[in-house]
Amino acid sequence: MDEFLREINATIFWQYIRNYQYKNNMQVTITNESIIIKTAYSHSEINAYDQQIFEFKVSNTYSHEDEFYLHFQMKTMKHALKLFKEMLEIIETLVNKPKTKVLLCCSGGLTTGFFAIKLNESVKILQQDYLFEAIAFNQLPVVAKDYDVILLAPQISYQHASVQEQFPNKIVLKIPTRVFAKYDTSKMLSLIKETQIKEYRKRHEVLTLGEITRRHGEILTLALIRNSVRIHIGYRLFGRDNEILEDGEIIKTYLTVDDICDVIDTMMLKHRHIDAIAIATPGIINDGIVDTMKIEGMVDGIDLKKAFGKRYRQKIILCNDVNAAAVGYHACQNNYHNISVIFQPVSTNVGMGHIVNDRLLVGSHSLSGEVQFMPLKLSKSRFEFNKTVKGTIELLVHEVLLCIVTIAPELVVICNSLLDLDKLKNELIKYLPKDYCPKIVRIDYLQDYCFIGSFILA
Repeated sequence: MDEFLREINATIFWQYIRNYQYKNNMQVTITNESIIIKTAYSHSEINAYDQQIFEFKVSNTYSHEDEFYLHFQMKTMKHALKLFKEMLEIIETLVNKPKTKVLLCCSGGLTTGFFAIKLNESVKILQQDYLFEAIAFNQLPVVAKDYDVILLAPQISYQHASVQEQFPNKIVLKIPTRVFAKYDTSKMLSLIKETQIKEYRKRHEVLTLGEITRRHGEILTLALIRNSVRIHIGYRLFGRDNEILEDGEIIKTYLTVDDICDVIDTMMLKHRHIDAIAIATPGIINDGIVDTMKIEGMVDGIDLKKAFGKRYRQKIILCNDVNAAAVGYHACQNNYHNISVIFQPVSTNVGMGHIVNDRLLVGSHSLSGEVQFMPLKLSKSRFEFNKTVKGTIELLVHEVLLCIVTIAPELVVICNSLLDLDKLKNELIKYLPKDYCPKIVRIDYLQDYCFIGSFILA
């Protein structure tokens, strides 16, 4: 776009969103360079920067998670208005967002029931967004899915490790004996908040390249990850000495080629010496065409390599997300030469990446690891199975056995929020001798390994 037209469009767009008639349930504060939008459960910002760059961010104030984030350089008014509308739609979903739900457990539910009443009285006075309820411990497996935090009374604190493994995506805490004895609501609330902050930081820890050394220029890596709710476009720019120059994430409900270009364009404006762009995405990468098998919200059936090759002079590398993660995980350790990585997200197809004799296995048409084409004998569809712990174990038994009889890895790495490792291992030894089972570990997040793997593949 002509620079003059870009400036005019950016000015008109900025005036439009400053004068926009926001809904009554949104508290809007406008300054020269930013617009702050608050609802009951969200804090959002629109920021304008030099070179006609805009930044949109929607944060969920009760879960401390970013629900929507992007930055883009003004291209066309239609493109900018589309992104603005998408942001407002996300904000609308956070007007009546439920509170953080905390479940207290003891043997019978009576003593924790009284503590829950005291905690609810405290948060009402303090105007904090928590809801406390109590049950007997034997009811926990049935109702835990509806809560964000699980608190165990001192008399059942020995169950902590078991509960944490059963519900890996929940915060599970032991109630300190002195806190429980005094019904000290202040100390309990502080402990919950501190743990929420630690968990947030843990999820955002950055892996480093460690001992990886090679001669290269600046490499921009992108990892496109689809979970059950959002699409995350993670980006990380590595410098010439492996240092991280930029690290961030775009969060959207659906993905277009323009969204990917927005990230690349912004990085190119800030960094003039990017030599290669490596993109890890779900799907089969066949001659530059990404076939995501109609994963909801993802770019599908488009020749991304050709599209980006016309737009950018840099070397373009496309790779499957789980293949990239397998390369990244392999690079972060020195003990295993044959590794299988399994990514089994909730409500979508599984993906596998294999390292054989320290090399990535891709195969003809890049079909290695595409388990979706295997005719597994299941009593329900894959998409029903991977929503429950029991169903996930049944799926993973098939998938791990497939790895063992074809690749025979020394290590199987599984990324899945519902995985119970002990149950999986117990099921596997029903089919093969225990000595033949490889070591199995679980990881919580794929994205960091995708960055490192993409960097290496570039």
